Amino acid sequence: MKSPVKVLLSVLLVLAVLPACKKREKPVVNATSISFDFSWDDNPIAGTDITFRSTAPKTSKHRWAFGGTILTDAEPKIQFTKRGVYNVSLTIDDDYSNTVTKQVTVGDKPYIIATGGICPGDTFYFSTPAYPAANTYDWNFGDGKTGTTATPYHIFTTEGVYTVSVNIDNKMGASTIVQVYKDPIHTAKMTNGRTWHIQRRQQGYQLDTMRYFPDEVFALQYVNKVTVLCPSEFANGSQYVYNAEKSKGNVLAYSTGNYMLYFDHVQDTIRIIHIDGPDKLEGPYTWTTSLYTP
Repeated sequence: MKSPVKVLLSVLLVLAVLPACKKREKPVVNATSISFDFSWDDNPIAGTDITFRSTAPKTSKHRWAFGGTILTDAEPKIQFTKRGVYNVSLTIDDDYSNTVTKQVTVGDKPYIIATGGICPGDTFYFSTPAYPAANTYDWNFGDGKTGTTATPYHIFTTEGVYTVSVNIDNKMGASTIVQVYKDPIHTAKMTNGRTWHIQRRQQGYQLDTMRYFPDEVFALQYVNKVTVLCPSEFANGSQYVYNAEKSKGNVLAYSTGNYMLYFDHVQDTIRIIHIDGPDKLEGPYTWTTSLYTP
């Protein structure tokens, strides 16, 4: 028979060995963070849709941060209202330790400025101020001629309306309309420091009156070959531009809004016609302002 001491030692030994023999449980391991990146449309332009794309699975939960704007689409579209550099962040599956942030440079929408020319034979100058230092420029002047410089000049040989366009870096483009006017030649004859007197006639709604303004004397202002400025209230105080369609023979026509100016460079007289209405209850009036030299 074993002694009580030996039995107690045996029991203690078994109790000490049992925990070591118990099957160990595997620790819980969190899901591995997704490795991802994102990109966006080439050459982003202010005021146009820009699409962003991530390499994370589309089934993942996306959280895009565009400044104060939060979007959750896998491939969101967004517009930036003006040019600048913007921070864009993407977080996947609410794991904020797994966020990618990038800077997006947004440029202005390309546009064309045309200066210098007015009539055939004049030199027209073109530029794209939003992109003055691009790599390539492909210009089309609408008359069969082309150019490849950043600020080209061009001479149109005939009057007409031309669509001038440019393709920048083979990625973006712009266009503008250029009006090449027939040179009326005698535009300057209305000006040159001359003063004109006014006679006004009002017709309409059974009314035909003639008024003279002997003390009303003013000068037309020369703007360019095809444009004059009428400073008087009787001439709408606007710039009148040569209208080739309305011009006939000795009479050169100029227009602004619903005003027409006719200059007979042989008779040396000017008529400015304006129809007032027809919103008036009594019907439209025709106002004819005649300018004459003393």
